Amino acid sequence: MELPRKLRLDFNKGTRMKTSLILSLATCLALSILTPSAFAQLSAVGNAKGVNPALTMSELKAIFKGEKQRWSDGTKIVVALMEPSTPSGTKIAEKVYNATGNEVKKQWLALVFQGKTAPPRYFTSEETLKEFVKNTDGAIGLVTAEASENAAKLVPIDGKKSF
Repeated sequence: MELPRKLRLDFNKGTRMKTSLILSLATCLALSILTPSAFAQLSAVGNAKGVNPALTMSELKAIFKGEKQRWSDGTKIVVALMEPSTPSGTKIAEKVYNATGNEVKKQWLALVFQGKTAPPRYFTSEETLKEFVKNTDGAIGLVTAEASENAAKLVPIDGKKSF
């Protein structure tokens, strides 16, 4: 038995509304599952000796890709990174390197084995990273903006506290 045209349109309209509602709910669920670190901003923290008072994003990337070895005063740059397996490490890999954490480690290993630079120091805690940076001449690291609140020296990137 075939439904009259008016009923078929209403049925199709209801199906589209249900589909739209289901997609909306699925989107909301997906967004609620994402951790806050997925949206976290990053901040650069630096040691008082050597580290420039401010950097551009291109300067920051050059440092964290091992392309720049010394600060303007001649102090050796020491890179401090969060372990790629941490949420912060994942965010750093995405924002700074446009890569996965494992790809970042491979890039650094290649640079070290080619003799181009010293390896970065890896940390599992942002507090430990900040303490290392504070006590190591020329050290610079990246942490979430929230973790940078009590950092000894915050290094603005393109004039902003976080990016």
